[in-house]
Amino acid sequence: HPQGVLTTVGAAEVAGPVLRGIRSMTSALAVLVNGEPGFVAWGAKGKVLGLVACTVVDGRIVELLSVNDRKLLDAMNLPARPE
Repeated sequence: HPQGVLTTVGAAEVAGPVLRGIRSMTSALAVLVNGEPGFVAWGAKGKVLGLVACTVVDGRIVELLSVNDRKLLDAMNLPARPE
């Protein structure tokens, strides 16, 4: 995976970082990422903190792809936090 993209395998390994990340964001919005479900998270000042894409198989999330590298996020031209 490119630099700034985190890959974690296993439910327990995924849950910890996701829960820690939730505490640092102030809002999130469900989005489609390349046709897959995901979400964008914003911090207190309205700046994008990260983008998460979920791979779903048989109704279960089997993989999360998290992007939090500032250069990658800026290059994606994600919107500021909606009001």
